[in-house]
Amino acid sequence: MTLLIDAGNTRVKLGWRDAQGRREPRATAIARDTLGLALPGWLAALAPRVRGALGVNAAGAACAAQIDACLAEAGLAPVRWERARAHCAGLANQYRDPERLGADRWAALLGLAAGAASRPYRGMVRVLATFGTATTIDTLTPDERFEGGLILPGVDLMLQSLAKGTADLPLAQGRPVAFPDHTDAAIVSGVMAAQAGALLRQWLAAGRRSEGVPAQLFVSGGAWHAVREEWQALAAAAGIAAEPQVLDNPVLDGLAVLAGLG
Repeated sequence: MTLLIDAGNTRVKLGWRDAQGRREPRATAIARDTLGLALPGWLAALAPRVRGALGVNAAGAACAAQIDACLAEAGLAPVRWERARAHCAGLANQYRDPERLGADRWAALLGLAAGAASRPYRGMVRVLATFGTATTIDTLTPDERFEGGLILPGVDLMLQSLAKGTADLPLAQGRPVAFPDHTDAAIVSGVMAAQAGALLRQWLAAGRRSEGVPAQLFVSGGAWHAVREEWQALAAAAGIAAEPQVLDNPVLDGLAVLAGLG
């Protein structure tokens, strides 16, 4: 069994893949600030069957060191922390410097390309938007190439930046509305418009690259539920019938692909 570890800025997601290709029934998510307490127990239940650990880390060196220390206490070898590559598992990375692409983005693209949800759409453009601490919106071409994508602050970061960076604006809550008539609604509506607008921008750009054939949308991440209403309103206004497919853990799916390569 190979442990699969997606170390993000807010949470660490955990899964596994065994030698027969079977996966965890349900991924485990641990908040970063409780990692030292929760991870050892999770590892203890699996340690006798573990043959290695594979991961991606967007949370910095201290988080990687903490995870490796927990594995060492369980008698396990350190994580093999993956980085993006120029080519892997039939996917080509067209980033200007392929290794500078975030390893979590690369793993998620591998997971999308290999996943069952994507199979009916091979030969089409696919757009993957991940709504986490940051929002990333990446595109796969019909011939399995990643040519680039967007990074922008996630929903919570946008809300927090206005609250922390200004003297009078609150940490807003609420739902987006078409014509906000109070400050909280104005902030929330602006943030959701930025998120949904970025997604629409890339969906339209992907369609232009595929000579007008609409791209298939895939989304993941905990903040999607907050953006979904604004996306639906924006898509309806533009006459777009594009309901995204939700992927639970594309990063872990990509790590499982890498684990299967040996």
